[in-house]
Amino acid sequence: MSGRQRWRSPCCSSFRATAGYGSSTCAALTTAHAASGIVGTLLVGRFGARLTPRELIGWSSLVAGLALAVKYNVPSVPLALTLSAVGGITSVAAGVGVETLAQRTVPDEVRGRVFGALGASGSLLSLAGAATGGLLAEVVGIVAMLDVAAALIVLTGLVVMRAFARPVDEAPGAA
Repeated sequence: MSGRQRWRSPCCSSFRATAGYGSSTCAALTTAHAASGIVGTLLVGRFGARLTPRELIGWSSLVAGLALAVKYNVPSVPLALTLSAVGGITSVAAGVGVETLAQRTVPDEVRGRVFGALGASGSLLSLAGAATGGLLAEVVGIVAMLDVAAALIVLTGLVVMRAFARPVDEAPGAA
């Protein structure tokens, strides 16, 4: 299951729970997200160099978290499709920001290990989040847990914007 599929399944569940929509709506949401990811790749490829990794990660996370919060709480298919498209673009921008930040700040001799650790920890945290969120959703409801996830994404953006307030340009020890 890809990173996008992990969060999209609960989104579809929230749409079913709050608005009664079925699998065709979920397929449309998935398609909007995926297609906009391609558009996001083209946009970030063309204009991404104008932004710092901090801005790519921070602003994308802020926008994505806010878009998800609205999507989870306003049962409107046209709005959800639009916000899914926004999500595809922000996913690409944040991912490029993370990779750029790691490439610029991690010394060459440990970069492979760092990227491996990033991938493994991301996968493990996704599993832990799905398990925890799934169990808690039984108690407080799926929409409440998705709201928590959206808030954590916004918090991520705020932390990145604050923690990396000074530009990061190159790896330690680089001349």
